[in-house]
This record gives sequence, structure tokens and C-alpha cells, in this order.
Amino acid sequence: DFSMTIYFRQWWRDSRLAYGDMYHRDSVTIGGDILKQIWLPDTHFEYEKKPKDRTRDHVFLLKLWRDGTIMWSRRQVIDSITTTCAMDLRSYPMDTQRCNFSIESFGYPINDVVYKWRLGRSDEDIKVKQDLALTKFTLWKIQTFTKISHYVTGSFSGIVAEFTMTRRALYYVIQIFLPCAMIVFLSWISFWIDSHSTPARIALGITTVLSMTTLLFGVQSSLPKVPYVKSLDVYMFVSFTLVFASLIEYACVHYNITKKDRAVFQVAQQQKQTHMEKATGNKETVRLLRRMKGQSMNFKMAAFGRLGPTSKSSTEAAAWSAVNLVPSALDGKSVPSDENLVPRVNLVDRYSRVLFPSFFLVFNIIYWPIYML
Repeated sequence: DFSMTIYFRQWWRDSRLAYGDMYHRDSVTIGGDILKQIWLPDTHFEYEKKPKDRTRDHVFLLKLWRDGTIMWSRRQVIDSITTTCAMDLRSYPMDTQRCNFSIESFGYPINDVVYKWRLGRSDEDIKVKQDLALTKFTLWKIQTFTKISHYVTGSFSGIVAEFTMTRRALYYVIQIFLPCAMIVFLSWISFWIDSHSTPARIALGITTVLSMTTLLFGVQSSLPKVPYVKSLDVYMFVSFTLVFASLIEYACVHYNITKKDRAVFQVAQQQKQTHMEKATGNKETVRLLRRMKGQSMNFKMAAFGRLGPTSKSSTEAAAWSAVNLVPSALDGKSVPSDENLVPRVNLVDRYSRVLFPSFFLVFNIIYWPIYML
């Protein structure tokens, strides 16, 4: 629906009103009650929601020429007219629409009244105000043509004005596209956060997903419901997919970290046990060390070694000696260190730092030319 203010002028010839040389002026202006005595065409605006009888409006201008030609001009404010504009929103909001404004006779068939544009040139038949500014569209072109409508009651003449308009996309770029891109960029920050900082990366991932969801529902609530996919839907879907994929990426990284840590711990335990057996040569000592629960092999047991054993038995003394010997025995490359593990764990992050931005860049390079041209 839309509303507009127009100066609607109609010309026709009524030979009954021709005054020839009876009056010295070439044209006269008629007003007052005489309008009720003159035949007026029953022009109506097609597809108007609330039709009104405007044939007897008080705000009008009627001029009569010598040969009976009449010009009837009215200033009209047309409210809530639904035009025959079947908008195709597949390219929304970079779409171009062609909307028709149709006028025809209501009661007089084509045998009685024929409508046509007076000058036959679109730029002359319809004059647009020079400082006219539409909030959502840019008016590019106006075309005029005639038509004949066929109904059960007969065939009726009419005229049509076709308005070609392009939607102003800058508003949508600022309000929708830029926020989408910024949220996608924000989700990539997690690739540069330490993979062991689980709270930070989870919080960032969930925040970006929720922000994208809020923006998505906010935009969709203000758009017309159509049974096909719009260009805006494509952009927002890809943006949401990338944001959600960033969160899933860390789930994969965290799973790999946990799996690697478990494998390293098991290997370290086995190698430490082997070194202790070799260092002590006493399986009883090894069994004693196994009973020391809740103590770290790398920290607490070394601390006990510095404090010294409290028992005087030879078995316990051998155990404390073995504990002190284990770190020196593991100084080689027998146990994988964290420095060797981190590059393998962060391999997914390193690839994501390149793949995610590259995919989004290629998508934008393909997306904008398709829907802008």
C-alpha cells in the first residue's frame, strides 16, 4: 500500500458546450454549481482499497475552450491504493521493482469512452516534482501505455503508468550487512585465543551465536513473508553458519587436546615406571611408589625427595632415591613434552585462521556482483 498526492487532469470534447464566436475569450473558467450540469467521466483508480466518489470534489479547476474542449483538474490525496505491483523480492534489498498505476472507466465501455495519454510521451504526460525524495526507493523511469480490460459487463478502456524504482540499499548495508560481517569477524578472534582457555573461547562463541540469532530474528520480523529465499536470507544464513562453525571448531580442538593429554599421560606413566624399575632394581620399591596416591610425579614426589624419607627402612630409602632419579632419567626425548604437543593441537586453529576468512571473502566477491547487477 502507498499514498500520494497528485494533480489529476483530464481533457475531453463535448460539442454541446462549444460556444464558437459567441464570446471574445478563447477559454473560460467554470465553477460553482454549473459543474452539476456538465457530463463528467466516471474515472476510477484500479485496485483502490477505499474508493471514493471524486467527481464532485469542491477543489477543482474546469476550463472550457471554443470548440467544446474541457480540461478538468483536481488536486487529490489518494490514500491506501493497492497497485498491480507484484514485487519480486528475490534480490531484496538490492531489488528493482516495476509498479503499475492503472486508471480506467468504471461504467462507460470502450464504445462510449476511450482513454489515452494526451501527448503520448511519458516525460510530458507525467510530471514529477523535482525535489521529490522517496525514503526507500529511487525513481528511475516512468513509462505510459494504454490498455483494454475485459469483464463480464464489457470491455473498458484505461491507461497505465509504470514506475521503475530501485530500492535504497545503503540503509540495509549499515543496519544489517555491516553488523552481520562484524559479528562474523568477532567470532574469528577465538582462533587466536589459547586453546587451553576454555571459558574465554566458549563465552566468545556463545555470545556471537546469540548476537547473530537476535539480529536474524529482528530482521525477519520486519520483512514480508514470501515463499522463496531472498538475497538477504542467503547472506545472513552464511554469516550465521560461519559463526556457529567457529564454535564447533573449538569443540573439535578441545576434544583433540583432551585426547592428546590422556595419551601423553599414559606414555609418561609407563616410561616413568620403567625408569624407576631400572633405577632401583627392586619391584617392591615400585609397588610402594604405586601406593602413593594423590601425589604428582613431577612436583610433589620431587618435593618429598628434597625433604627426605621419614622411614629408615632400606625399601623406603630406595623409593625416595628412585623418585629423585626419575627426573634426570626423563631429561631426554623419551616423553613427549608440551612444547611438542602444542603445535599439533593448534593445527586446526592455524588452518581456521586462513580458511574462515578466505571463505567469507570469496563468498562476498561472488555475492555482491550477483545481486547488485
